[in-house]
Amino acid sequence: MQAHAQAVEVDGRGDRTVTVSASGSVDAAPDQAILTLAVETVGATAEEALAENARRADALIRTLTEAGIPREDIGTASFGLSPEYARPERGEPQEEPRIVGYRAHNMLRVVVDDLARAGEIIDAAAAAGGNRIGGPSFQIADPAPLRLRALESAVAKARAEAEVLAAALGMTLGDPVTVDTSPVDGPYPMPVAFAVAREADVATPIEPGTMSVSASVRVTWGLIAR
Repeated sequence: MQAHAQAVEVDGRGDRTVTVSASGSVDAAPDQAILTLAVETVGATAEEALAENARRADALIRTLTEAGIPREDIGTASFGLSPEYARPERGEPQEEPRIVGYRAHNMLRVVVDDLARAGEIIDAAAAAGGNRIGGPSFQIADPAPLRLRALESAVAKARAEAEVLAAALGMTLGDPVTVDTSPVDGPYPMPVAFAVAREADVATPIEPGTMSVSASVRVTWGLIAR
């Protein structure tokens, strides 16, 4: 847990107040991994590309559910169908664009609650026909308790700064006059290792690392003469 002062002000209008801004952060391990798993197919016709894509995407979804991923944690992130155009060889004259096939993709956003199985899920998706795999990104399912701890740290730091300022001015710290907090800040991921090169009998290793949840406050206290 960390905190630091960002700004200090003494009211210049004659009011006996001091204002301090401070922030705090809490590091914690993520508890969810977000994967993007896609099936991309090509065909001579749009119907052919779509039919093959539907078959493979269905197999991928079935594999994920059989691996224990709830259907509500599997969602379509994007879907597309686009023509493929012939490309002239170098030195050949340009000609009118000519469609030579179609490319379809179906990308799924998958939430994995058991981080120890993230690599296993990636491998299963690849074996089931997933040929575009992204992520993982990590998140904390409920960052609110961590933000409260970060906020508590920020307030404690702000008060400590204000007490030092008050003492240096020959005064004591009074009651808070105003308190402002920032919107939720984070969680921010720390460096993550995602290794894909592996032996055939070893699952893709995933190391989630830690994440940082932050909060900031700006507090104005009254000052009392000694």
